[in-house]
Amino acid sequence: MKNKIPKIRKLSVILDDYDNILNDYKLSQSDEIKEQINNLQEEATKAIKQNKKADKESSFFTLILFLLFIFSVIFIFLISKENENLQSDNIEKTNIINKLQWTDSLFNQIMNVQYDSLETRSVSYRIRNGEIVKYNELVDENDKLKKEQDILQRKLNLVQRNYNITFDETDKYFTVHAKQIDSALLLLPHYRDKLKYDPKEQSWTITLP
Repeated sequence: MKNKIPKIRKLSVILDDYDNILNDYKLSQSDEIKEQINNLQEEATKAIKQNKKADKESSFFTLILFLLFIFSVIFIFLISKENENLQSDNIEKTNIINKLQWTDSLFNQIMNVQYDSLETRSVSYRIRNGEIVKYNELVDENDKLKKEQDILQRKLNLVQRNYNITFDETDKYFTVHAKQIDSALLLLPHYRDKLKYDPKEQSWTITLP
């Protein structure tokens, strides 16, 4: 039958057993031996006390190290989380800045860029004869139309001033009022043969019977 391995005891317990054995042994010894045994026992007692004190200090130091480790892990976790939040916030602000820069750009002012989100932009354009109409082409055409509009407007103003023509405008139609021209048109069939143009005077004359 195999012998069981004895459980390892603490050093203080072992020394206590030795101390008890020595107490029994020194009863039968001389005074000199007894004194030597007493000195050894006192030395052993001091060593046990120092060992217990060292164990307590070691346990306390181990506890401090463990607490420092826990705090370090928590601190690193919080720092990591804060760093992630800062990175996310930085990305969001960068996107906003990019959008603002894009919005304020000359391109946006020209093309009237529309935003569906921070990352999605849409641009309106026109196609003519299968090709995209370029900005400078539209500008040239717009300038020509403005010039033509200005000329026509000046002609219209001249006609209105000389012939007293006015307009009434609604959403569906225009009405022209020209009393002088209307009167002349009414009289023209009756006096057509009596009208004569003088090129020198650049005027019309009518001969009455």
